[in-house]
Amino acid sequence: MKVKELSKSSALGNLIAINKNHCIASTIFDKKQLNEIEKFFKVDVTQMPVVNTEVPGSCIRVTNKGFIVHPSITEKDYKLLKKLFKVHGMPTTANYGDNFVSNSVLANSNAALVGLETSGFELTRIDEAFMGE
Repeated sequence: MKVKELSKSSALGNLIAINKNHCIASTIFDKKQLNEIEKFFKVDVTQMPVVNTEVPGSCIRVTNKGFIVHPSITEKDYKLLKKLFKVHGMPTTANYGDNFVSNSVLANSNAALVGLETSGFELTRIDEAFMGE
């Protein structure tokens, strides 16, 4: 496994959302850090806030099959995420109302692990998002 240390940053899971097609990165990264991320993961990087926060990784959980996103995402940003990640997505909460879905969901292309308080409605939306199209 390759490991890359990114200077001047911590809590990277809160700052980036990435799959094999694209990376959404926080607006707090400088140009050098963005170039390091792009070169290391070999994907294009788009720097953008998500629902007016600088922590897109907290707002988006993405795999190579789908993504879930903070339910307050704008339609314009939602469409952009679908285009960039090249997978189906679903606005939802998790763990009985947590808008910052990455706090409550771990996922890869094979499975998802959700918080104990995740409701049936939330679980259905999460499942639908990660099933892929």
